[in-house]
Amino acid sequence: MQSGSIVVRISERVGPIPVHEAVVESDAVSGAFVLSGARRFGACSAIVADLRKLRSTDSVPGEDVRQRDEHIHEEFLETETYPYAVLALAGIDGVPDPLPATGRWDATVVGDMTLHGKTRAVTWKVSATREGDALMATATTEIQFADFEILRPNQVLSLGEAIRVEVKVATRSR
Repeated sequence: MQSGSIVVRISERVGPIPVHEAVVESDAVSGAFVLSGARRFGACSAIVADLRKLRSTDSVPGEDVRQRDEHIHEEFLETETYPYAVLALAGIDGVPDPLPATGRWDATVVGDMTLHGKTRAVTWKVSATREGDALMATATTEIQFADFEILRPNQVLSLGEAIRVEVKVATRSR
């Protein structure tokens, strides 16, 4: 993989009312994957995000989002103990076979995601484009705090239950 990034979006709420979307991002994503026949990835295919590099990219009038970053790293994700999110890629559906030299397609990827010390099966929607040996893909999913036993604050300003994750990768085929 030549480059990758991750964007995480979580709804901030006052009671049941959404008031803001918190956005944290990082370009510390790496990995490699091999398509080994229809609908399967090679055994060592994985994508890894260094969660210690996540930083807020949104802004809230009158709020220092760096404080949010501290809470994310120290209380929610506990990145000192669990520094990485790992997606072990297993299956894919929707990829043309054989893979065309150019074009765009949508696919579904399944794999085991390890986050906060817990591993769960996760399904991703993927939009991919290939131009010659260059492949660009964006994968999105939605997970729940409870799925990975992540503490979700529930105060006056609380977080929605869903965490929306987007991973972008760019690579060259060999």
